[in-house]
Amino acid sequence: MLPAPAEIAKCPSCDQPIRLEEWASGNDAGAVRWTDGAVTGEMLPNTPQALACPHCDAALWRDKLERRWVIDENGDHAPEPDPDAIDLDFRPKATARMVANAKPPVAIKDHHIAAVLRDSVDRDEELRFRRVVWRLANANHREAALQPKLRTRFLDVDSGAEKNVWALGRLTELLSRSSIPPNQVLTGSIAFIVALNAQPTAVVADDVIEFVARQISAGFNRARVTFETFAALTGKYRAPEANYLAAAHEDNLRRLAALLDESKNRERLEKAEILRALGQWKAAELLLAQPFEYMSPDMYMATEQLRFLVSRKARSVECWW
Repeated sequence: MLPAPAEIAKCPSCDQPIRLEEWASGNDAGAVRWTDGAVTGEMLPNTPQALACPHCDAALWRDKLERRWVIDENGDHAPEPDPDAIDLDFRPKATARMVANAKPPVAIKDHHIAAVLRDSVDRDEELRFRRVVWRLANANHREAALQPKLRTRFLDVDSGAEKNVWALGRLTELLSRSSIPPNQVLTGSIAFIVALNAQPTAVVADDVIEFVARQISAGFNRARVTFETFAALTGKYRAPEANYLAAAHEDNLRRLAALLDESKNRERLEKAEILRALGQWKAAELLLAQPFEYMSPDMYMATEQLRFLVSRKARSVECWW
């Protein structure tokens, strides 16, 4: 990532200057996309849209702040501001580092969140902010989702590539003993490798491969085999999590769900994910069972993954495959 010249804005709540870090470039290599709509990654520019003022802690939108001053690339001193174009009271050649950085969204206080939502009259604005609050509530669960429980029974294989070759060879051996159509074997094998690549640190036990072979033999589709393999590899989705979200965040999810339009494909998927997080399994199943106006390959996989998570009564946020 390459940094860009920072900018100084003025907090509309307390009139104090705020420094906004900017980035000239970034990429999504290694980025993880989550079922709540969040995207995380080491190379993604860290420019959250929701911010907190470092002086009064007010909740702010980055794109609604009026930029008053651009800092030179060296980041030490900026040129004198044009008195006609700025109303911030800076001394000439003021040191940019004296201006406090805007706080990340995690620093937004609960009472400021409540104030924003109480004063919100625009549906899109309220949707936008409630999504921010939802993703903040899930922040502590993301690391756990990326660190699956490894099985205790395993065969010692050195590298990920060797692991995949061994596992696929063992699966092929098991499937060759039955009269499964070749296309079904191919589809199931691809799904198996997809699940292995999604969990490179997981160790494959022989009983997992036997389990996957039974799934393929039963004629399950590619998505179902992928998710079943993932569950077997990680030991996940065995029981619903208790007290997954605090009461305040559950109330935010209920209000967010009420704002979403089920006639729109993506908002319907989002609502199903919210119902899953709330543990409302039947309602989520009914929503996912309704026909979609258009089903792209990505939408199909997302729908299948949500159906799988609901069937496992799993409430926590997960990464998309």
